[in-house]
Parts: sequence; C-alpha cells; structure tokens
Amino acid sequence: MLKINPHLTRHLAIIVFLLFTNPILKAENLPNFKFGKISKQDLEISKCEIDTSAHAFYMFDTAISEIDYNTSVGFQIRYNRHCAIKILTKSGYEYADFKIPVYKSSNGGMEEQVTKIKAVTYNMEGGKINETALNKKDIFKESENENWTNFSFTLPNVVEGSIIEVEYSITSDFLWNLPSWNFQHDIPVKWSILEVKIPEYFNYAREMKGYIPLSFHETHTDKKLVNFVISNRTSNGNVVSNDFQNNQINFVMYNEIFASQNVPAFKKEPYIDAIGNYISTITFELKSTNFPSETIKNYTTTWEEIAKKLMDDSQFGAQINAVGSAKDIVSEMGLQGMSESEKAAKIFDYVKSSTKWDGRYSKYCDNVKQVIKSGVGTSGEINFMLINLLNAANLEARPLVLKTRYSGRVPFIYPSLSSMDYVIAAVITESGTFLLDATEKEIPFNFLPERCINEKGLLIQKDGKISWIELADKNYSRAVVSGEWSILENGEMSMNLNNKTTGHFAYLQRKSLDKSKEEIIKDFEKENEGFLVEDYEINNLNNYQEILIERIKGSASELATMAGDMIYFSPCLNEKYTENPFKIEERKYPVDFAYPWENKITFIFTVPENWKVESVPENISMKMENDGGRYTYVTQQTGDKLIFSQTFSISKSIFLPEEYKDLKEFFKQVVAKQQEQIILKKI
Repeated sequence: MLKINPHLTRHLAIIVFLLFTNPILKAENLPNFKFGKISKQDLEISKCEIDTSAHAFYMFDTAISEIDYNTSVGFQIRYNRHCAIKILTKSGYEYADFKIPVYKSSNGGMEEQVTKIKAVTYNMEGGKINETALNKKDIFKESENENWTNFSFTLPNVVEGSIIEVEYSITSDFLWNLPSWNFQHDIPVKWSILEVKIPEYFNYAREMKGYIPLSFHETHTDKKLVNFVISNRTSNGNVVSNDFQNNQINFVMYNEIFASQNVPAFKKEPYIDAIGNYISTITFELKSTNFPSETIKNYTTTWEEIAKKLMDDSQFGAQINAVGSAKDIVSEMGLQGMSESEKAAKIFDYVKSSTKWDGRYSKYCDNVKQVIKSGVGTSGEINFMLINLLNAANLEARPLVLKTRYSGRVPFIYPSLSSMDYVIAAVITESGTFLLDATEKEIPFNFLPERCINEKGLLIQKDGKISWIELADKNYSRAVVSGEWSILENGEMSMNLNNKTTGHFAYLQRKSLDKSKEEIIKDFEKENEGFLVEDYEINNLNNYQEILIERIKGSASELATMAGDMIYFSPCLNEKYTENPFKIEERKYPVDFAYPWENKITFIFTVPENWKVESVPENISMKMENDGGRYTYVTQQTGDKLIFSQTFSISKSIFLPEEYKDLKEFFKQVVAKQQEQIILKKI
C-alpha cells in the first residue's frame, strides 16, 4: 500500500509503450453506456451483425481502471466494469453465468474488495420491457486457490432474446496488479472500451497481445487535486495536543482510452495451449514509482529475487528441509543398496500411494508435517512432502516452480511470482535430473502430466541460484492397436483386439480405467456403437512404467455396410478421424500438440467363404515438410486374409502459424484416405 508523501511536488513520468493500433474513430464517436438504458430496439435484435452464427454477443463491454487516493489508506486501484450481453439462442444461456475474480495475498493479510454488484435481465413481455434484478442472496463466494476467490452468480429469468446487464466494482491495494483487459471473447463484441487513469507517480509497462487492432487509442492529461490532513502530536508537560493541518497537492493524471469495435469471437481450434496467449488483451506491469523527494522505487523484479523471496517464505523455503516424520518414514523403506534413481522411484511411489490430491494447484505448503499426517493436500503440499522424503533419504531434491499449461505462458520479460501456480520436485542423481509430480497415482516416474508441460520451469537451487529447466516431453506417446477380424456374410464382424499404449496415451487411459471391469466394458460399448464385448483383460494397469495392454474379445455390427451382394468397410474401422480437426483457412496462433505421438494399426481381416475382394484403396506413404508428420496406409491380400496397416505420427510438438496450411492439408489427406473403403463381392 502506497501513501502520498506530504511533501509531494509535481513530477512528470514519461511512459513509453507500443500498441498495435488502427485508429479509425474519433473521441466524439465513442458511445457512453449508462446502466439501465436498454431499449425495445435492443431487445428486438435477433442476430449478431458481426457473426450471424453467434449464440450471444456483447453489446458493450467497458471498464474504468483508476488509481485513486484515499486519505485513510493511500493510493488504491478502483476498477469498475459494465457490460451487456444479448442472448440469441439457448446455447447462449451459459453467458448468464458470471464469475468475478478477486485476489488475496498468500499470507491472507490483504484481499481485494468487491464494493458493488448490480445485475439485471431484460425481456420483452406484452410489448413492454420487464426487468428482473439479481438477488444478493444468489451471489456465492467460492475459493479457487490460495490467491484467488470468485464471486459467482447466474442472471435470473434468461430466455432467448434476453439482454443481461452487469456492473461491478473492485477496490484493490495491489498496485502492481492493475487489471488486464480482454478486448476479445469467445463471442463477438460490438464495443470494447477500457479507460485507464494513472497518476504521474506510477510507471507501468503495457503489453498488447493478440491479433485484433485497436479502433481508437487516445491519451490526455488532467490536473488532479488531493486533499489530506496531517496530524502533529505535541506534548507540553502533562498536556498533549493534536494540531491538524489541511494540505492540498496538485498532480498530473494520465488518462488513456483504448477501444475496439466489432470484435470477432476468438474461435478456439483444437491443439491450443492457452487461449490467454493469443486472445486480444492488454496487460499492465508496475515498473516503478517516482515520488518527489524520494528515490525511484523499482518493482519490476528479477527471477533471482523471486527465488530468494520464495526461499525466505515460511510456506516454501522452510518446508524443504526434511522433518523428523519424513526421516522416520524413509528409515523404514529399505533403501539400502539401491541406486539414487531407485531410491527416488521408491519414495515417489510411496508418496503417490499414501496421499490424495484435492485437485487444487499451489506452489506453497502450509505445514509439511500435517500433509504427511493427513495424506491429503494441494499439488504444492503433496510435492513438498515428496521433496521432504527425498531429502530425508540424502538425495538432492529441489523445488521447481512452473506456470501450468492452460494458464498461459511464463512471463520471462516481466518476472512475476503470482503467475507461477505449481511446484514439482526435481531430484538430482548420478543418472541425471528427474522431474516428479506425485499428485496422481497414474503418473509414472520422471513423467509430467500435460498441465505441467509449458516451456520452462524455474529450478531453485541450494545456493539460491536459479536455472531454467525444459519441460517439453520429447518422447513419443504411442498407441498400437492390433487385431484379427472375421467378417461374416451379414456384414457383422467378430474380433480379437490388443491395445498397447505408452506415455501420455497410457497415462490418460489408466485414469479412465479407474473403475470396475463391468463399468469399463459398459463405457467401451457406449463409446463404440455396435460393439459387444465378450471378454476384457488389462495388463500392467498399476505398473505405471510399463506398456499398458488391453485385450478385447467380442463382435461389432455397425462397421460394415451391406448393399446387395456387396460389403463395404473402412479398414481403419473406428480408429480414424471422421473430419479434419483444422477448419479455418488461416490460423494466427500455433498448433500445439504438447508432445509427439504415433498411432499404429495392424488388422488382419478374414474374408468369408464365397466372397472375394473386389477392390482395396491404393497404398500410400506421405510426409510433411521438415519431417513434421508421417502417414502410411498399406493393404495386402494373402489367400482369404486381408492385412491392413496404418501408421500416423506427429513428430513435432509445435507448428507455427506459417506451417498451418501444410498441416491442415496433411490432415485433410489423412482424413480422406481413412474414409476410403474395401469392397467385398459375393461370388
């Protein structure tokens, strides 16, 4: 919290930043939206002019973010957002659900305050506008993690054609956390306007992300006056008196307006790491404050300073050193004679089997002793328990802090402790450094779930120094399906299948198999229409380092089509794409597969008696430029047997926008090939 210095004099801070701007508007053309000014014409709107397929759209989304002076507490951020959404179809009802996120410090000392929530639903009823206001009792406060709490509510009486209007205000003492602003959403926005008011004493860096240019950007200055009272306490013998002095300070307020008009929806395509990396947004980072009669105070820190702050934190650095209970556990594990990597693997398995993750992300741990005792905790608490046990075994284990994949990229340029939301263990052995996350039993040793694969993680070493560790998984995740299929004269097929998976495919499959055999069979038949499973077996379900093997015996009735004396079927059966996942003509953000993968099929089909193979698709082999992907498709006949094999691999995790056209065309050809059919004819 910053309070104004009573000796302030005027001081000009020059703020420099770059914005992608396409100024087509003038200030006088910007609309001014007042709460409650919804008209009959607004309610009669039946489609969005920006995108006629939209289920809802923002009529406007505006905010004012101002650093204001409060005489009792000093400078504070006052943030007010006001928006209205037109609901066009039932699919747009979800936009009546609101969450207002508020930040609180990790130690619980400070928390942003929601000072106003006003929400109304407007409908046309009997030719008149009917208003239904949100009841305050329908606002719920829900904790998301140690730093964020949501005020959640749903607008009442929402139907097709409704307009919902919401306005809320937040007061914050976290001056480094000037709210960011999204000009773009997953539905169109007719007007998006942000006004920012910053006193001359604060220097913020701005960063504009995304691909939507601003329609308007203007900066102007105003003279501001602050009134404050200074109390001077004096003592004369036994008499104590207070002398109050009124003071006024003039300073310059920088006012900026950013506006975009007719903003298209952000279309989420498959294989994207985090929408926040690409949606059109402006963010603010407090670089420094510069008050007269005071030296410049820099707030833009370094990653080294962040590491030091963490190591000095009672919920981080103090939780690393092995506690007595950790030493007791390790002494009973029989680690004698094992290599360092074997010890680490056994301790890792112990933590996974003796704890339960509560599903929350965290980089902190309140009390590692309590976690060891209860066996339940956040991701941070469980992984700090792991670090404790590893260190108790005289292994070198260090915390590695990261930013989870779907929360956006690591802000390398502007180091930020609050952006990092997860911690894992890095254990350094004679065999190398292993990265461990013990939150889920299905996670193998030295394997990171997809949520942790996000560029680099910050390793905090013993001496307080830091290093960046690559988190990318360069190992292929493989799915190999082999099987024998006997085709009957009615087009039905009997089957014996073997599914083998490794890497992320095995990890995800094991998570889906955490249920009874009967439930597994039921779900398989539901996901594969026409299948009837007679027998099912699993090998290595709990041997997480091994290949997961599933054996399925049964029949399928809807994989082939009968037409007179012909049988048609795709040899890929249900192991194929039904459509190209890449649909848009141009993609301005990367395609991110997270890890390289390979799918391989080998099927042997037995042709029924008195039938012959009339035609088979042509064999092909193709690959992308720079060996980004490969595809082979081969059929061959031996007697009454048709042998089909297909291999489809993606060897790069990330494809840049300039590679999108080739990737889209590659998938197009694969999808088309997988639809081709074998034709059998009755003799």
